[in-house]
Amino acid sequence: MKNSDFIERMKESGFTEKEIYELTKISRRDGSDLQSDVKDLSLRFYRILFAFLFFFVVVAIFLSFGALDEEKVFLFLVFMFVFLILWYITPVKFSFKSHRMYKNM
Repeated sequence: MKNSDFIERMKESGFTEKEIYELTKISRRDGSDLQSDVKDLSLRFYRILFAFLFFFVVVAIFLSFGALDEEKVFLFLVFMFVFLILWYITPVKFSFKSHRMYKNM
């Protein structure tokens, strides 16, 4: 598939111009192909989903068994901080759009 056709397919599946530019910039910097990078992002989607679900289950367990209210507040703040770090480190948005694109192919 030609690169221009692939980019059109990305636009149809919900990628914006800015996101496509970011992905092509990363692909050029790494010396890889845009299609293989998007495929890798698509394969990461279920792992990211599982990690977030596991994270929320752990949060629920720890908050339900906390002895003191102060401990619950502290644990909640720590877990929210970890959640924000995970959210910004992992490419959740790109993975979802890549997964949706390959699912519809």
